[in-house]
Amino acid sequence: MVEFTIKEKGHQDKARLKKLLKLQGPDQKTLSLLEDKAADWCRHPLSFWQRPVAVPADYPNPFTPEAHIRYSCILLVEYRDEIGRPSVEETALDLHNAIGFCRDVAEAQNTLEMMISAGHKYKQLENHLGAGVCFVLGTELGETCWTKVLTKSTKKFDSVITELRHTVFPQFAEIYGPLRALVVNAKLEELKTIQHVPTPTTHVWTEPQQSGALVPDHFGNFTMQTYLPSALDELFRWE
Repeated sequence: MVEFTIKEKGHQDKARLKKLLKLQGPDQKTLSLLEDKAADWCRHPLSFWQRPVAVPADYPNPFTPEAHIRYSCILLVEYRDEIGRPSVEETALDLHNAIGFCRDVAEAQNTLEMMISAGHKYKQLENHLGAGVCFVLGTELGETCWTKVLTKSTKKFDSVITELRHTVFPQFAEIYGPLRALVVNAKLEELKTIQHVPTPTTHVWTEPQQSGALVPDHFGNFTMQTYLPSALDELFRWE
């Protein structure tokens, strides 16, 4: 006999909301990492977007996957605003052709749609809690708590935001607001160099593995191209 249980509709979202209401501030691991790396990111903003090379096993990981994902989504929203907010299809085609973003244009479009949606949700949190809040949301909750559960359509959105405003999140968001501006604007300026690139016909294009890389043009000449953060080309850890 197969046992089963009946759960109330929306019970998962309610459970996540309860976790949100219990949050009092960033976890210590997140704060320690920020204290360790903030000065370096201020001096070299683009280093925020670089994955760490091989480091000793006991060395603190200088890469922040959650913050990297959040700011990658925000970056995409602001990048599209800067270039006149073209269609998602056009953006996907340009990024795929220019930098090998995703395996094909269809995958690029699906990824961009998900990221644009999440980016607007993260910017909404910035508007309510402070510019640097995405640095300090921490790792205790899955990303769906911020991008799907806590949205304007959530019935308890205002009450949850009010509770979060009474925690230390706004204070830390204010502290790291200038750092947010530095790392996002630095990458945004780099991305502005990407122009519309016709579909290549004679070369196999692959994603560069560094902040800039030599890639062939249609005449066989190699030129330096920038690329979006690698987090844009991965599946997100929303849970």
